[in-house]
Amino acid sequence: MCTKSIGFPFVIIFLTGFGYVACPMSLSLLYNPKKGDKNLTLYYSHEVNPNLSVAMHVDYEQEARISNSEIGGSYKLDTQTSLKAKISNAGVVSTLLEYEPKPLVTLGLSAEFNGKLLWSTKPKLGFNVTVLSI
Repeated sequence: MCTKSIGFPFVIIFLTGFGYVACPMSLSLLYNPKKGDKNLTLYYSHEVNPNLSVAMHVDYEQEARISNSEIGGSYKLDTQTSLKAKISNAGVVSTLLEYEPKPLVTLGLSAEFNGKLLWSTKPKLGFNVTVLSI
């Protein structure tokens, strides 16, 4: 897999990896051999049932010996409403409630807080409106 990014200056990033898809799950493993930024990334997702999906992301940087991970899920409350949540190894918990009142219009309410630093940091709250046109 080769990813090409255009910017100033022109940058090309090469990634190697593989992916496996067998309904209802998918798995991919990517390796970035770029000097100074060698990392290994793993993605896994699983559709438990038509309303519930879970996913995991693990990122390991070789030189810094740092590992970051997230696990999350998505649940469809009904045909127009979904609830998504994720937690990271840093203790950050994020949630998103999405509602689609009409096709191409989405309303969202999100919240994020750090569970490890609950009393010393302020939670983040957000509201979004997305309108797409054809």
